[in-house]
Amino acid sequence: MHRRFLFPLAAGVVGLLAISPVFAAEPSPAKSGAGHSKPKAGSGPSKATTTTAADTGESPSTDSSGSTGTTAGGKGGSTPAPPPKSGGASGGGSTGGASGGSSSSNCGAPQTDQGPAPQVGEGPQNHAAGDAGNVDVERLSASELRIAKANPNSGWTEQVTAPSGPRVTVRFNHPGSSPAIIRFAASMDQAGRVIHVRVTSCG
Repeated sequence: MHRRFLFPLAAGVVGLLAISPVFAAEPSPAKSGAGHSKPKAGSGPSKATTTTAADTGESPSTDSSGSTGTTAGGKGGSTPAPPPKSGGASGGGSTGGASGGSSSSNCGAPQTDQGPAPQVGEGPQNHAAGDAGNVDVERLSASELRIAKANPNSGWTEQVTAPSGPRVTVRFNHPGSSPAIIRFAASMDQAGRVIHVRVTSCG
């Protein structure tokens, strides 16, 4: 009777012992699953780090700085170009100044004279033009004069360069003499009361 009872009991114990490794093996997947969850958590930050690096974008900043450097270089290259142009302009100015100086050096100091201006409707005024002769000037309006007649001396020829207007001029020529050219100019002041005469000898 006891043997019949013990045999099944022993068989049950042996069965439990045989099954216990299975139960013992089941926690390992859970643990391994937990292990997998940790790498996933770890992979999350790594992806976040990668995303942050992409957002920061060292290569884009390098490219932008590179393009900026190229632009600056281009501007720097264009900057030296203006100085030669300005230098050429200054050279031209110096040439013009030299020519202007040579022409003015051939003329003496102008002789000036002034007096009451002629009136509209009156006869012309006669003004001396140095050794070249004399000029008759009349008044047309409140602000305009007119050369009535240019009277050259012997050997001189006259050329009326500005016959009428606020300023009238006559050029007298005598080739081979000194002076060879005499310029006559006459104008009035703003009030129209005074006439200013200017005679310049050149050559």
